[in-house]
Amino acid sequence: MSSKGLRRLGRLIWTGLLAIGLVLAGGVAYAYTPPANSPFTDVTVNDEYYTEIAWMWESGISTGWPDGTYRPNQQVDRDAMAAFFYRYRQSPPFTAPSQSPFTDINPTTQFYKEMAWMKQTGISTGWPDGTYRPWDTTYRDAMSAFMYRVAGEPAYTPPAVSPFSDIDPGIQFYKEMMWMAENGIANNIDDGTFDPWDAVTREMMAVFMYRLANPSDTPAELRVATTSLPAGAVGHQYSTQLAAFGGSTPYQWSATGLPEGLSISADGQISGVPTQKGTATVNITVTDANATSASATLSLTVTDSVDPLVITTTSLPGGVVGSPYTATLSAEGGVQPYAWTATGLPNGLRLSSQGQISGTPTAASTSRVTFTATDSVGTAVQTTLTIAITTPLTVVTNALPNSVVGIPYSATVVAQGGVSPYSWTASGLPSGLSISNSGQISGTPRSAGTSSVALKVTDSAGTQATRTLSLTIAAEDDCDVLKCIALTFDDGPGAYNDSLVNSLTRANATATFFDVGSRVRGNLAATGRKAAAGMEIGIHGWDHIDYTAMGYGYSYYDLDAAAQAVEDATGTWPTLFRPPYGFYSNDVINAAGDLGMATVLWTDNTWDYEYTNATTLRWDTVDMASRNAVLLMHDDIAATNSALPGIISDLQAEGYTLVTITQMLGRLDTHVLHFDP
Repeated sequence: MSSKGLRRLGRLIWTGLLAIGLVLAGGVAYAYTPPANSPFTDVTVNDEYYTEIAWMWESGISTGWPDGTYRPNQQVDRDAMAAFFYRYRQSPPFTAPSQSPFTDINPTTQFYKEMAWMKQTGISTGWPDGTYRPWDTTYRDAMSAFMYRVAGEPAYTPPAVSPFSDIDPGIQFYKEMMWMAENGIANNIDDGTFDPWDAVTREMMAVFMYRLANPSDTPAELRVATTSLPAGAVGHQYSTQLAAFGGSTPYQWSATGLPEGLSISADGQISGVPTQKGTATVNITVTDANATSASATLSLTVTDSVDPLVITTTSLPGGVVGSPYTATLSAEGGVQPYAWTATGLPNGLRLSSQGQISGTPTAASTSRVTFTATDSVGTAVQTTLTIAITTPLTVVTNALPNSVVGIPYSATVVAQGGVSPYSWTASGLPSGLSISNSGQISGTPRSAGTSSVALKVTDSAGTQATRTLSLTIAAEDDCDVLKCIALTFDDGPGAYNDSLVNSLTRANATATFFDVGSRVRGNLAATGRKAAAGMEIGIHGWDHIDYTAMGYGYSYYDLDAAAQAVEDATGTWPTLFRPPYGFYSNDVINAAGDLGMATVLWTDNTWDYEYTNATTLRWDTVDMASRNAVLLMHDDIAATNSALPGIISDLQAEGYTLVTITQMLGRLDTHVLHFDP
């Protein structure tokens, strides 16, 4: 049977089982046999979780990627998680609201319907600031809460003592994580840790959903979860609670080899007042409701004196807004166990009585936090530590300027957040380009093509962020590939001649300048410098006059003089003529044509000479940009000179390549008018 046929059969089975009511919390419980051939190219039938992944495919919860992969190790973001849960619940009828329930998504956002459904059903209420954060990674602690809600929030009382070394009853989502563990839904917990802040992968998501839909009647293997016993002191009250995992509750406890003065209760509480120092080997046994037993051998040390209580933690790691944070405080001396409290924790963090700091920071800050450790006889000590919370490390640069083979290239990539300074690497750069540690991409591209450039920034704390951007290197003047635009400047050479050229060359950009013949004759060097920098020089008449009142003969004579001046300045006869004021006649068009020049106007007028505010000019100019547009500007306007670097930067950020008219369109026909606005 084809893969499509297998999938169709799986859907029929799914629908039929729904009809007879084999539904658990919106999912389906049935004996499942995965297909003999994997539906995904990157998952084999021998993979540990092949059954669960194949079940996701046949049930329609995850179709994989268009290239035929499942990508099992890819992290699950919150938007995709919403889609998985919605499909798990059989895509129930739901009309998404026209007004988004979250501030950071809208009705056009991918998986908007599914995320809005999560809000409406109460599976996810979002963050306190009103956001959903669709592209944040989902972690095992939060996923436990989502799974518990999807299951209908069944009645459940978590154990008073955690069987896992990395979570305790005071941690957020403790109840939900314990429910996941005790119901056999969570994986990778056999080592005594839950790993609450590990990212959920697509493979892990498949395991969770499969086990939720296909619950096991066999409880997890019974084990003693306590791995160490706190020390005691002669003459001081001692108390510690043992923990177990698996089997069937309730548990019964017993122990042999306890130090003199200590005893164990049936519910696993070791208590009393030790009378002798020494190290005892304690054999602990737990028995569940089915009379199954498990044992562990632990050491318990009793000292004859109590050392001063001291907090040994001297520093705490920094955190990032929106990312799970965890740190564990430590102390020594006094009489264990210790109880911890804190004042001044960053928003979003909490401290358990066992000394575990956890949570997800909600705002950037540098907080001075006072911690208090109190031992079992009431002795208390304090210390003040700093927790620095930064914004997430991100690559801010969202586009790379395109370029042309053989033209020197320079672009700087930018990051924000994290802990500066940053260091950069990149893969996939075009031949001839490289990136410096500071993020400067430079070199001279050797061949044409479009490259997928993977940027990676690392901050001083070792945190990394990546972004993949496209970079096109075109063959010279290949505006069929490039998104080109031509800036043009009239009336030169003017006061800002060199400044404008410098702004263009620094950005690997070129432009077309329409110079006035008489001004060129008076300053041949200025026009020559523009041409030497790669700018195209056209003429703007001899004296910036209205040619509509002039006949053919006068126009020919005037334009010839202007063209001669440009040739003297640049060594090249011009091929473009722009009539002053945009006023033209057939006579002047024909005169220019007979002199080998095409007559051109523009597609968009920036009206730059009416601006005094360079910022406004910059915004308005960029707003009118379009592919293969010819923009009219002037090289003697102060606002234009000030705005040009920003205009170039904004246009390049939008993917434009700034070229001359001839580079963009090739040699234009003469004796006709081009770009009549």
